[in-house]
Amino acid sequence: MKGEEKLTEQQLDFVSRELGLTEEEFFKRKVNDYDQLIEECAAIEIEEAIKAGDNDLSPRGVMAVELVDLIHGPYSEDE
Repeated sequence: MKGEEKLTEQQLDFVSRELGLTEEEFFKRKVNDYDQLIEECAAIEIEEAIKAGDNDLSPRGVMAVELVDLIHGPYSEDE
């Protein structure tokens, strides 16, 4: 990640509550550390998908997916 990133209030709340990180800690990581964040978010997504069954994914599950997309998207080192 490049250093100019910001999380939305909802993302910041999720990162703090679910991952135990501040915004700065979320963005100031080594590339390999993002793999751990992705795994943690994936575990949340899976947990919420199981709970949802055939229903829509909960806001918690959607946020987990959103953060994985964020890591792989505009803030990816490959971009």
